[in-house]
Amino acid sequence: MVMRVRPFLHRALLRRRVGMLVAGMLVTAIGAQTETAVTASTHIPSAAPKPAISAPPAASYSYYVYSSYISQCNGTQTWSCPLWTMGATASVPSGGALVILDFGAPCQDPATGQLGVQMFWVHTCTSNSVIQPLFAKWIAGYEATHGAGTPPSIIAAGVSNSVNGVPGDPITGTLGDVRTIQTMAALGDAWERQVVGATSTVGLAAPLTVWGAIDAEQSGGGSWLGPQPTRAFVDAYGAAMGRSSGSFACNTATSGMLADFGDAVYLEPGFYSAYPGSWNPPGGWTADDIYHVAWGAPVACAVPEIYYDINAAEWASLSDYAVKHGSPPITFTAAMSEYGADPNTLTAAQSWTSLALWTGQNVPYVTDIAWSMATIPAQLNALAPTQSTTEFPVTWQTASGISGATYTLYSSDNAGPWLTWANVAGSTATFFGVAGHHYDFFIQTIGSGYSNGSPGSSGAGTTVSPTATDSEPFVGLYAVDAYGGLHPASSPPLQTPSTWPGQKLVRGMALAASGLGGYTLDSFGGLHPFGNAQWVPSTSYWPGWDIARGIALNAAGTGGYVLDGFGGLHPFGNAQWVPSTSYWPGWDIARGIALNAAGTGGYVLD
Repeated sequence: MVMRVRPFLHRALLRRRVGMLVAGMLVTAIGAQTETAVTASTHIPSAAPKPAISAPPAASYSYYVYSSYISQCNGTQTWSCPLWTMGATASVPSGGALVILDFGAPCQDPATGQLGVQMFWVHTCTSNSVIQPLFAKWIAGYEATHGAGTPPSIIAAGVSNSVNGVPGDPITGTLGDVRTIQTMAALGDAWERQVVGATSTVGLAAPLTVWGAIDAEQSGGGSWLGPQPTRAFVDAYGAAMGRSSGSFACNTATSGMLADFGDAVYLEPGFYSAYPGSWNPPGGWTADDIYHVAWGAPVACAVPEIYYDINAAEWASLSDYAVKHGSPPITFTAAMSEYGADPNTLTAAQSWTSLALWTGQNVPYVTDIAWSMATIPAQLNALAPTQSTTEFPVTWQTASGISGATYTLYSSDNAGPWLTWANVAGSTATFFGVAGHHYDFFIQTIGSGYSNGSPGSSGAGTTVSPTATDSEPFVGLYAVDAYGGLHPASSPPLQTPSTWPGQKLVRGMALAASGLGGYTLDSFGGLHPFGNAQWVPSTSYWPGWDIARGIALNAAGTGGYVLDGFGGLHPFGNAQWVPSTSYWPGWDIARGIALNAAGTGGYVLD
C-alpha cells in the first residue's frame, strides 16, 4: 500500500498492513445497488475462505497523473504526451476494461476560489478546466488505436480524499470542520459537471463510458479527510449526476458512476489470526460510512484495494455484516492490485483470487496500479524538415517493458495511404524517397502479446528536396513475387492493391520510367496497376488459360505489350499493333519481352 503524506512533501511511501492507491480497472456488468444504512457493532466474519468460481481475468493498468503532464499534453501532441500514449497502448481484454486516472488531492485555490486537484509533485491547485482536457487526452490516444470492434470499456477520472498541501487551502483534515465539508460537497458537484459530465463520448469509434472515481481512504493519522467530507463529495457528485436515489448498475451501460478505489481499515489487528475482530476503523469512520461511499450511495461502485489477503477478508466481513443487518451485500466491480507500484504486494491475479475466495464472488475484473507506464512502445525521433538526398535514416527510441519487441515501419507519400516499408528489431532503418515528395512515418511496436495498433497520426515527417541528390543510379527498383507482393530495393514502397496469397498467378511486372508505378501481369493476361499507375483494359484476356508470359511498358508508361506463351504480342493502352517476327503456335516457349527506349521495337526471349 502507499499512503499519501501531504502531497507537497515528497509523498513519502509509508508501509502499513493495508493500503491505498489508484489503479486501472477492468469493469462491465455488475449488479445494481440501493441506499441502505449499516451500523457499527461487533461482527465475527466467516473463519473459512469461500471458494473462487473461476480463474482470474486478465488485468489492466491505471495510472497516477503527474503535474508534468500538463506541459507535455497541452497541444496536439500524440506519442510525446504520456496520457495519449497510455490510452493508445491500453490493453483491452475480451470482456472490456475500466481504467482510472488519479489526478490527485481535492483542493480550492485560495487566491481564485477555483476548484480542482493538487496534482502530484506540486504545491498548487490545478483547476478542473485544466484537468478535463488532460482526461480527454487519454481518450484521444485510445481512439487513435482502438476501433469499433474493441469491447466496451470504462475510463474514470479519479480524485482522492487526501488532505492537500496547497498553502492557504480551506480544506483541512480536522474532523467535523464545516467549511471542509461544504467545500468537498462543492468539489463533488464540480467534479461531475466540469470533468466527468463535460467529457463526451459521442461519435467515438471504440465504445467508451465515462465515470468518476474517488480514492476514499479510511486511514488515520491526519493525512486523509474524515467520513463527513468524503460522504459530502460522494453525495454531491451523485446529486449532480441525478443519482441521489434509486438503483443503478455498475457497468458500461451506465455512465457517470463513481468508482471507490479506497481501502477499508476497520478491524482490529487480532482479527486476522484469531477471527474475534471488532469494528474499529480509524479517523472517525464507521462501518456505515465505509459501506456508503463504496456501495450504499446510489452512484457508488466498489473497487477495493486488495494489496494483502487481509484486505479481502475485511471487505468480505463488511459485506457479510451489511447482510446480517438487513442491507444488500456488496457486489464488487473489481479487485485492485498495486503490484505495478510495489512488487512486495499481491499480484493482480493474487488480488483477484483473494477477493474471490473471501467473498465467493466471481469478480468480473482486476486492475493493477502503476506510477508510470508499464509498457512504452517505440517512439520515432524527429526528422529534419528537409532532406538533401533521396536516402536518409529514420531512427526511434526503442520500446521498454515489452518482451521480444520488433518494429514495423509505415510511410505515407504526400498524405497517401500508409504502406509498410520495413520490419526490423533495431533502432534505425534507411528510407529511400523521391525528390519533391513529403513523407510521414509511423512505427508499430509488436511484442509478446502486445501491439500498439495500426498506423494513426504521423510520428515524424520530412520532405525530400526537389533538388535532392539521387543516392542510387536508378529511379526505382522492385521485385514481384508469384503472389503479387511488391518488394522495393533501395526505393520507396508503392501501393499494391492486387495480391493473391497462396496462388502463384503472377507472370510479370513492368515499371514506368518515373519509378512510381507500373503493372503486374497475371497468368490469364490481366493487368493490375500499382503505385500511381492508372487502370487500363487488357486487350487480350484468357480466363482460365495460363498463357500470359511477359509485359513491357513504353517510355511514357501509357501503353505497352503483353506477350503470350506462343510469342504473340498484344498491345494495351496507347501502344500500336506490331507484328511478331517469331511466333510458335501451340508451342509454349516465349518467356520475356523488352522494348527499346523509344518504344518502337524490342525483343522477345524464347
